[in-house]
Amino acid sequence: MIDDPWAAIAVPDTNGTISAKRVDATHPRNFFWARDIEGHRLLVLEHSADHEASRKLPVLRDMELVRVPMPPKARLIWRLKKAEHAEVFHRLCTDIIERCRDTEEEQESLDIAVGRTWRWLHLLKGGGSGLLSPDAQKGLIGELMVLERALLKVLSTSDAMTAWIGPEGAPKDFEVGRIAVESKARRGGAKPFVSITSAWQLDTDGVDELFLHVVNVDACAVEDERGETLNDIASRIGRLVGRSDPDAEEKYTALLLESGYDPADNYSAFLWIVGPSVCFQVSEQFPRISGANITPGIDSVNYTVSLAACEPYAVPLAKVIERLESQNGR
Repeated sequence: MIDDPWAAIAVPDTNGTISAKRVDATHPRNFFWARDIEGHRLLVLEHSADHEASRKLPVLRDMELVRVPMPPKARLIWRLKKAEHAEVFHRLCTDIIERCRDTEEEQESLDIAVGRTWRWLHLLKGGGSGLLSPDAQKGLIGELMVLERALLKVLSTSDAMTAWIGPEGAPKDFEVGRIAVESKARRGGAKPFVSITSAWQLDTDGVDELFLHVVNVDACAVEDERGETLNDIASRIGRLVGRSDPDAEEKYTALLLESGYDPADNYSAFLWIVGPSVCFQVSEQFPRISGANITPGIDSVNYTVSLAACEPYAVPLAKVIERLESQNGR
């Protein structure tokens, strides 16, 4: 980094303490550049202990975010654990600081700060430019289709946002009571398979019914009038949510950020054609690996499932919608 704000901060000599320097005396929030006894770069946001971020704190591999109560104050502390990511960490910190500069309420600042951390999560994992990769875009579009085509038809917008748990690291993308939906997006011209990235995605333990929702998402040329960008799709659903419940729209935006998507980013270079939904009901005989039958000692599973082998378990989207509606008590 050309301008390293941590360069002039000495490492403290007492365990459990930090050395810190106020980021900007004119900033309405108490942000500090800091170092701990191990020399790690820190960003500290000191705030009233009466307030707490309304969103789950992300779990990161090379960085950590923790809340430290110090009544009557509390601190959110971002800690970089691997110095080779210092430049990206600095960009994250600067983004958080600037996004919070115009906030009127401390609670709003905390929520924005945590939301921006979710948005940068994929960068700290090597995402690079800040835009979602084409595969990640397709995956997010697949989840948005579950919202648009199923959940928002039978749930309140608030309940639909509560049901969308995939962005927060849950093993399945959606849960409504005891019914779960796992979303997959695939290229229509590819071999008829879907990729499963853990032993828990198609595991039925803990749910009464599990549905697999598959949608074709194909790249298209700029001149194809059927094409939509991720911005188009996310904005369309956002307007639908916002018209019904402005508070749910805020949650929707937070979930998009947690998915790595920022509405301010420009995805105009990527156009997609979204096909119809195909759904399957996952039963005991469904072709899958589940957490219940995986061999002890194996902690990571990636595999593909043939859609042809799933055909005996195909159900219409209308049945998924009906079951969600029934579960919701309507």
